[in-house]
Amino acid sequence: MMRAPELGLQEQYVLLAMDVTFTVDHIAFDTKWVDIGVAATVLFQLWRNGRVSLEEGRVKPRGALYVGQTDLDALIVRLVQNDPPFESRGINSWLLRMANAEPHKAVLEGLAHKGILSRTKRKYKLVLPEARNRIIERLQRVIREGDPADEQTAALVGIADASRVLETGELSGDSSEQAARVEALGKTVVPVVAAVRTAVSEKKLRDSLTYFYYLGGGTLVALLVAKCSS
Repeated sequence: MMRAPELGLQEQYVLLAMDVTFTVDHIAFDTKWVDIGVAATVLFQLWRNGRVSLEEGRVKPRGALYVGQTDLDALIVRLVQNDPPFESRGINSWLLRMANAEPHKAVLEGLAHKGILSRTKRKYKLVLPEARNRIIERLQRVIREGDPADEQTAALVGIADASRVLETGELSGDSSEQAARVEALGKTVVPVVAAVRTAVSEKKLRDSLTYFYYLGGGTLVALLVAKCSS
Protein backbone atom coordinates (compact mmCIF):
# COMPACT_ATOMS: atom_id res chain seq x y z
CA MET A 1 0.00 0.00 0.00
CA MET A 2 1.30 3.42 -0.96
CA ARG A 3 2.14 5.56 2.04
CA ALA A 4 0.30 8.89 2.15
CA PRO A 5 2.78 11.78 1.78
CA GLU A 6 3.21 14.44 4.43
CA LEU A 7 0.67 17.21 4.11
CA GLY A 8 0.69 20.90 4.93
CA LEU A 9 -2.04 22.41 7.09
CA GLN A 10 -3.85 23.82 4.05
CA GLU A 11 -3.86 20.39 2.38
CA GLN A 12 -5.19 18.70 5.52
CA TYR A 13 -7.94 21.31 5.75
CA VAL A 14 -9.04 20.87 2.12
CA LEU A 15 -9.15 17.08 2.47
CA LEU A 16 -11.15 17.43 5.67
CA ALA A 17 -13.61 19.83 4.01
CA MET A 18 -14.25 17.62 0.99
CA ASP A 19 -17.67 16.26 0.30
CA VAL A 20 -17.66 12.56 1.16
CA THR A 21 -18.65 11.64 -2.41
CA PHE A 22 -14.98 12.36 -3.25
CA THR A 23 -15.88 13.89 -6.63
CA VAL A 24 -14.28 17.26 -6.12
CA ASP A 25 -14.64 20.49 -8.05
CA HIS A 26 -15.04 24.06 -6.87
CA ILE A 27 -18.39 23.37 -5.15
CA ALA A 28 -17.97 19.83 -3.80
CA PHE A 29 -17.18 20.73 -0.21
CA ASP A 30 -19.07 20.35 3.04
CA THR A 31 -18.77 24.11 3.61
CA LYS A 32 -19.26 27.11 1.33
CA TRP A 33 -16.60 28.94 3.32
CA VAL A 34 -13.75 26.67 2.24
CA ASP A 35 -11.69 29.52 0.75
CA ILE A 36 -11.85 31.49 4.00
CA GLY A 37 -10.67 28.34 5.77
CA VAL A 38 -7.77 27.87 3.35
CA ALA A 39 -6.80 31.52 3.74
CA ALA A 40 -6.81 31.01 7.51
CA THR A 41 -4.47 28.01 7.29
CA VAL A 42 -2.08 30.14 5.23
CA LEU A 43 -2.24 33.02 7.69
CA PHE A 44 -1.68 30.69 10.64
CA GLN A 45 1.46 29.26 9.04
CA LEU A 46 2.81 32.70 8.13
CA TRP A 47 2.16 33.83 11.71
CA ARG A 48 3.73 30.84 13.43
CA ASN A 49 6.76 30.92 11.12
CA GLY A 50 7.35 34.59 11.95
CA ARG A 51 6.58 35.90 8.45
CA VAL A 52 3.77 38.13 9.68
CA SER A 53 2.67 39.57 12.99
CA LEU A 54 -0.97 39.91 14.03
CA GLU A 55 -0.70 42.96 16.23
CA GLU A 56 -3.65 45.29 16.84
CA GLY A 57 -5.88 43.23 14.57
CA ARG A 58 -3.71 43.72 11.49
CA VAL A 59 -1.53 41.48 9.36
CA LYS A 60 1.93 43.05 9.24
CA PRO A 61 4.59 41.39 7.06
CA ARG A 62 7.99 40.57 8.53
CA GLY A 63 9.48 38.84 5.51
CA ALA A 64 8.64 37.02 2.28
CA LEU A 65 5.18 35.45 2.34
CA TYR A 66 5.21 31.74 1.49
CA VAL A 67 4.12 28.42 3.02
CA GLY A 68 6.15 25.95 0.96
CA GLN A 69 3.50 24.71 -1.51
CA THR A 70 4.40 25.80 -5.04
CA ASP A 71 0.91 26.45 -6.44
CA LEU A 72 -0.27 28.27 -3.34
CA ASP A 73 2.91 30.32 -3.01
CA ALA A 74 2.53 31.43 -6.64
CA LEU A 75 -0.96 32.67 -5.79
CA ILE A 76 0.35 34.60 -2.78
CA VAL A 77 3.02 36.24 -4.96
CA ARG A 78 0.37 37.32 -7.48
CA LEU A 79 -1.77 38.82 -4.73
CA VAL A 80 1.17 40.77 -3.33
CA GLN A 81 2.21 42.03 -6.78
CA ASN A 82 -1.30 42.94 -7.96
CA ASP A 83 -2.56 44.34 -4.66
CA PRO A 84 0.34 45.78 -2.61
CA PRO A 85 -1.87 46.70 0.39
CA PHE A 86 -2.67 42.96 0.65
CA GLU A 87 0.52 42.61 2.66
CA SER A 88 -0.77 44.87 5.42
CA ARG A 89 -4.49 44.70 6.13
CA GLY A 90 -6.91 44.07 8.93
CA ILE A 91 -7.01 40.32 9.63
CA ASN A 92 -10.61 39.91 8.44
CA SER A 93 -9.91 41.91 5.28
CA TRP A 94 -6.76 39.86 4.61
CA LEU A 95 -8.69 36.59 4.88
CA LEU A 96 -11.50 37.81 2.63
CA ARG A 97 -9.10 39.20 0.01
CA MET A 98 -7.25 35.92 -0.19
CA ALA A 99 -10.49 33.93 -0.17
CA ASN A 100 -11.68 35.91 -3.21
CA ALA A 101 -8.74 34.42 -5.14
CA GLU A 102 -10.14 30.89 -4.51
CA PRO A 103 -6.98 29.42 -2.97
CA HIS A 104 -8.58 25.99 -2.61
CA LYS A 105 -7.90 25.48 -6.33
CA ALA A 106 -4.16 25.86 -5.77
CA VAL A 107 -4.34 23.38 -2.88
CA LEU A 108 -6.21 20.87 -5.05
CA GLU A 109 -3.45 21.16 -7.64
CA GLY A 110 -0.87 20.49 -4.94
CA LEU A 111 -2.76 17.40 -3.79
CA ALA A 112 -2.89 16.19 -7.40
CA HIS A 113 0.88 16.65 -7.72
CA LYS A 114 1.32 14.47 -4.62
CA GLY A 115 -0.84 11.71 -6.09
CA ILE A 116 -3.62 12.06 -3.51
CA LEU A 117 -6.06 13.35 -6.12
CA SER A 118 -6.38 12.58 -9.80
CA ARG A 119 -7.32 15.39 -12.15
CA THR A 120 -9.40 15.15 -15.32
CA LYS A 121 -9.97 18.52 -16.95
CA ARG A 122 -11.50 20.58 -14.10
CA LYS A 123 -12.63 17.62 -11.96
CA TYR A 124 -10.74 16.01 -9.11
CA LYS A 125 -11.17 12.58 -7.55
CA LEU A 126 -9.66 11.21 -4.36
CA VAL A 127 -7.41 8.27 -5.25
CA LEU A 128 -5.57 7.92 -1.94
CA PRO A 129 -8.42 7.91 0.62
CA GLU A 130 -6.12 6.85 3.45
CA ALA A 131 -4.66 10.37 3.39
CA ARG A 132 -8.05 11.78 4.37
CA ASN A 133 -8.85 8.88 6.68
CA ARG A 134 -5.71 9.53 8.74
CA ILE A 135 -6.81 13.12 9.31
CA ILE A 136 -10.35 12.09 10.31
CA GLU A 137 -9.08 9.41 12.69
CA ARG A 138 -6.62 11.80 14.34
CA LEU A 139 -9.24 14.47 14.86
CA GLN A 140 -11.77 11.95 16.15
CA ARG A 141 -9.30 10.89 18.84
CA VAL A 142 -8.70 14.52 19.79
CA ILE A 143 -12.30 15.74 19.69
CA ARG A 144 -14.20 12.69 20.89
CA GLU A 145 -11.69 10.94 23.13
CA GLY A 146 -9.74 13.92 24.44
CA ASP A 147 -6.31 12.91 23.13
CA PRO A 148 -3.71 15.71 23.36
CA ALA A 149 -3.30 17.88 20.27
CA ASP A 150 -0.22 19.64 18.95
CA GLU A 151 -0.50 23.23 17.80
CA GLN A 152 -1.11 22.39 14.14
CA THR A 153 -3.89 19.95 15.03
CA ALA A 154 -5.47 22.54 17.33
CA ALA A 155 -5.32 25.07 14.48
CA LEU A 156 -6.92 22.59 12.08
CA VAL A 157 -9.78 21.92 14.50
CA GLY A 158 -10.29 25.60 15.30
CA ILE A 159 -10.28 26.74 11.67
CA ALA A 160 -12.50 23.83 10.58
CA ASP A 161 -14.99 24.65 13.32
CA ALA A 162 -15.04 28.38 12.55
CA SER A 163 -15.58 27.74 8.83
CA ARG A 164 -18.44 25.27 9.51
CA VAL A 165 -16.60 22.12 8.38
CA LEU A 166 -17.35 20.31 11.65
CA GLU A 167 -21.11 20.80 11.33
CA THR A 168 -21.46 17.87 8.92
CA GLY A 169 -19.61 14.68 8.10
CA GLU A 170 -17.63 12.30 10.25
CA LEU A 171 -16.73 14.83 12.94
CA SER A 172 -20.19 16.29 13.58
CA GLY A 173 -21.84 15.73 16.95
CA ASP A 174 -24.01 17.32 19.61
CA SER A 175 -22.06 16.28 22.70
CA SER A 176 -21.44 19.21 25.06
CA GLU A 177 -18.14 17.60 26.03
CA GLN A 178 -17.08 17.43 22.39
CA ALA A 179 -18.14 21.05 21.82
CA ALA A 180 -16.10 22.13 24.85
CA ARG A 181 -13.00 20.37 23.50
CA VAL A 182 -13.41 22.05 20.11
CA GLU A 183 -13.83 25.45 21.75
CA ALA A 184 -10.75 24.92 23.92
CA LEU A 185 -8.64 23.93 20.92
CA GLY A 186 -9.78 27.02 19.02
CA LYS A 187 -8.72 29.25 21.90
CA THR A 188 -5.09 28.18 21.44
CA VAL A 189 -5.02 30.00 18.09
CA VAL A 190 -7.40 32.82 18.98
CA PRO A 191 -6.32 35.60 16.56
CA VAL A 192 -6.83 33.46 13.46
CA VAL A 193 -9.91 31.49 14.56
CA ALA A 194 -11.73 34.61 15.76
CA ALA A 195 -10.99 36.31 12.44
CA VAL A 196 -12.38 33.33 10.52
CA ARG A 197 -15.69 33.59 12.39
CA THR A 198 -15.89 37.31 11.64
CA ALA A 199 -14.91 36.83 7.99
CA VAL A 200 -17.58 34.15 7.53
CA SER A 201 -20.21 36.47 9.05
CA GLU A 202 -19.09 39.37 6.86
CA LYS A 203 -19.15 37.21 3.73
CA LYS A 204 -22.64 35.93 4.58
CA LEU A 205 -23.88 39.49 5.03
CA ARG A 206 -22.20 40.69 1.84
CA ASP A 207 -23.63 37.79 -0.17
CA SER A 208 -27.12 38.42 1.22
CA LEU A 209 -26.95 42.13 0.46
CA THR A 210 -25.65 41.48 -3.04
CA TYR A 211 -28.46 39.00 -3.69
CA PHE A 212 -31.04 41.50 -2.43
CA TYR A 213 -29.54 44.18 -4.66
CA TYR A 214 -29.94 42.00 -7.75
CA LEU A 215 -33.56 41.47 -6.78
CA GLY A 216 -34.02 45.23 -6.90
CA GLY A 217 -33.03 46.33 -3.41
CA GLY A 218 -31.66 49.64 -4.66
CA THR A 219 -29.02 52.19 -3.83
CA LEU A 220 -28.92 51.64 -0.06
CA VAL A 221 -27.92 48.01 -0.51
CA ALA A 222 -25.21 49.03 -2.99
CA LEU A 223 -23.78 51.39 -0.40
CA LEU A 224 -23.84 48.68 2.28
CA VAL A 225 -22.06 46.22 -0.01
CA ALA A 226 -19.41 48.83 -0.76
CA LYS A 227 -18.99 49.42 2.97
CA CYS A 228 -18.52 45.69 3.61
CA SER A 229 -15.89 45.56 0.87
CA SER A 230 -13.81 48.42 2.26
